[in-house]
Amino acid sequence: MASCRRQCKPAGRGIMAVGFLLCTAWYYTILAGWIMQLNFFLYVKRNWREDQVNLSQFVDYYQKLNYDCRLVLFPEGTDLSDDNRRRSEKFAAAHNMQNYQYILHPRTTGWVALCSRLRECGLASVYDVTVAYDTPAQTEMDLFRGRIPMHVYFHCKRYPIQRLPNDDAALKTWLMERWQEKEHSLRKFHNEGNFVDPQTNRPPPLRSPRSLMSAKVGLLFWTVIDVIFLYSLLNSVLFQFWVLYHCFLFIAITWYFGGFHNIQYKLLEK
Repeated sequence: MASCRRQCKPAGRGIMAVGFLLCTAWYYTILAGWIMQLNFFLYVKRNWREDQVNLSQFVDYYQKLNYDCRLVLFPEGTDLSDDNRRRSEKFAAAHNMQNYQYILHPRTTGWVALCSRLRECGLASVYDVTVAYDTPAQTEMDLFRGRIPMHVYFHCKRYPIQRLPNDDAALKTWLMERWQEKEHSLRKFHNEGNFVDPQTNRPPPLRSPRSLMSAKVGLLFWTVIDVIFLYSLLNSVLFQFWVLYHCFLFIAITWYFGGFHNIQYKLLEK
């Protein structure tokens, strides 16, 4: 996982938006996909001609609004399922590359283009985030069955933009090197129980745990909202028509305009 931070104002001022780079399948997802459209997430179709346009619109949108933002992207492009692991192994064999056990080979084209475009608009830093779980890789069905990890571990490392190369080929190599370090760090974690910093070859310093009070308040708030929503949906005809109207509205917007985010961008251009 990588997080790109674009900073327009001095740090600590204003609200920083967080966007995700997602595949188009999420784009058509009922409710969740509509929320992502409203938040102007970046969608990719794995068709570089179309993805270039979406990428340019995404960067222009935040630049014109002068918003600070963080973009979270997963260069692997998918999850660590058995099928995807086999595809990654086949790709590595075809290109005479190292075969990974704990990660997939990253897709570099989108990363290089996005990093170069964001650099022109004030990209401040790139965060390399490595995530480890105390259980094997999960699927969506595992979540429904309650098979979730008890602990999730994060290793975050910040790279100021000045430390990243300017050349596209060098940017690709830079990302591949980070993934080699990520594989080594995850192997260390699963064998010895801790990550390793590639610069010092030692475990990175641990941060003290933060208070979960805000998370608990948020969980309580949204639980109450969900209960009110379900109660209204079951007992209020007016609310049922309100929900139905918005469902048809977003289906129409997705079908005819390609998503609510495209309307936002067109309005911003005027």
